Amino acid sequence: MDGQATEASGPWGQTLRQYRHAVFRQLIAPSPAVIRVVSGTKRIRWDGGELEAAPGQLIVLTDGLPLTVENLPALRGLYQAEVLPFTRRLATSAYDRIEPGAAGVRKTGCAVARATVAINEAFDAVFRPGVGRSEAIQSLRVEELLIWLAEAGAWLGPDTPANLTSRLRKLVVDRPQSDWSADDAARALGMSAATLRRRLAAEGAGFAAIMTDVRMTLALGLLQATDWQVGKIAAAVGYESQSRFAVRFRLRFGTAPHEIRSRLP
Repeated sequence: MDGQATEASGPWGQTLRQYRHAVFRQLIAPSPAVIRVVSGTKRIRWDGGELEAAPGQLIVLTDGLPLTVENLPALRGLYQAEVLPFTRRLATSAYDRIEPGAAGVRKTGCAVARATVAINEAFDAVFRPGVGRSEAIQSLRVEELLIWLAEAGAWLGPDTPANLTSRLRKLVVDRPQSDWSADDAARALGMSAATLRRRLAAEGAGFAAIMTDVRMTLALGLLQATDWQVGKIAAAVGYESQSRFAVRFRLRFGTAPHEIRSRLP
């Protein structure tokens, strides 16, 4: 096995493991998520805020916001966290069930809460769903967890403006293995390639840079949450060449893909 990560627990939950201290800058989560820290410490910083979560705490992670994420292994050398992605639609539905006006305490960024018995039970019900549970029931379980967290003061931050950069990122996240060209992406977004590039430039972004960043962010998650070989991960995010993928990954994160899983000597 290439490292000590395990297969993702399923479409609703993933276990992330890391044995080395690492800092990942300018990470943009592809979707909101609830993270329960199991071992080690997680620190997150963003423009205007920061938080730190230890074992027994949960983070409501926002999407669309550049974050600096720092994972610090415990003394035994392991950082481990359980991650539950969810959609903005489920968050809106959950918060609509709470007393009107309560959402006024929401802040831009991420939030942290200490787990209570009820919160842990709600988290486990989603992370380890029973056999045969329907999508509808599972969605309601997610809403229940988000309500418990909101009542503990941990709300999902407001959605970021849907600019062209965010629309392009969401497009690529759905099919990172595809051989995207500017023409393909522009057609999917209902515009010409020239208009796509011009509008991205106006937002301070570039087509190739967005492609690479989305793919590297997804690859990082796969390295932490699966036991896939590096070559399989490279292919899953659109790279036929494992060596080219490794170069891109090092340029993005300052470390080689295999080092994400390596134990310290």
